[in-house]
Amino acid sequence: MLSRHDISDDHWNRIASLLPDQVGGHGGVGNANRLFVDAIRYLAKTGLAWADLPTCYGKPNSLWQRYNRWCQRGVWAKIAAELRDDDTEWL
Repeated sequence: MLSRHDISDDHWNRIASLLPDQVGGHGGVGNANRLFVDAIRYLAKTGLAWADLPTCYGKPNSLWQRYNRWCQRGVWAKIAAELRDDDTEWL
């Protein structure tokens, strides 16, 4: 069951192929990426500081480092472009 902060299956299916593999990842990369995206959504929706993220998402500094790498690689821009809804763009 998804929490209200988790990405929907539909949206996940639309962005999963845009996400980089984790270096040294073994089989669980897709699940790790999804949990990471959920962590970022949680931060964005709640306004919490990185250090206050629930421990189920991982270590705050590791999450921030990964977030920063994805920013530098343009991953978040690709995600935003894929999930953009032209019908609600004006919001």
